[in-house]
Amino acid sequence: MRFLCLHGAGTSSELFESQTELASISKTDNATYYAYYVPAIRDTVREALDDLDEYIAEEGPFDGVLAFSQGACLAVMHLVRQSVEHRSNTPSFRCAIFIACPNVYDLAAFVEHGEFRCLNPKDDGHPIEIPTVHIWGEQDGLSEQSRGVSELCKPSMATVFVHEGSHEVPKSSGKSTLAGSVKAMRRGITLAALV
Repeated sequence: MRFLCLHGAGTSSELFESQTELASISKTDNATYYAYYVPAIRDTVREALDDLDEYIAEEGPFDGVLAFSQGACLAVMHLVRQSVEHRSNTPSFRCAIFIACPNVYDLAAFVEHGEFRCLNPKDDGHPIEIPTVHIWGEQDGLSEQSRGVSELCKPSMATVFVHEGSHEVPKSSGKSTLAGSVKAMRRGITLAALV
């Protein structure tokens, strides 16, 4: 399967690649770190989503997306926008893996009016219907936000794994954390193959 990987804010594709490798790699002092958007600035959010659409059109198709933190938030916003605006009968991805995803805001309210309203299943239903995997640490200060994002996804297609760590990509340092993460990812990928 071919996955699009999106790193978190304050990091880079190189660091995310090292974070997702089984062997731990130290980051270098000369690395450059990026963010897709500045959360409080509307135009940067819209621009990041448009850039993602363009990248997927040019470099895709992708079977799935593996995303951490702000990258996960961007991927969720992309999928929700695609679902709500009916941009396509076929989602961009067959499955999605979200690691430590913070709150996702209502794009229409934010972009059009500057209002920060978090999406929630009570008001917004389950706009993401593809198989999803949600991984977060119980010590993460954003764990409740990650839980809320998981509830935006079709319950029969959502797999959740909560590890003992914090706001991080699960590492090989915790055998049960890594094994549980891999098991959850396999389940999501298997569901995608069956749908």
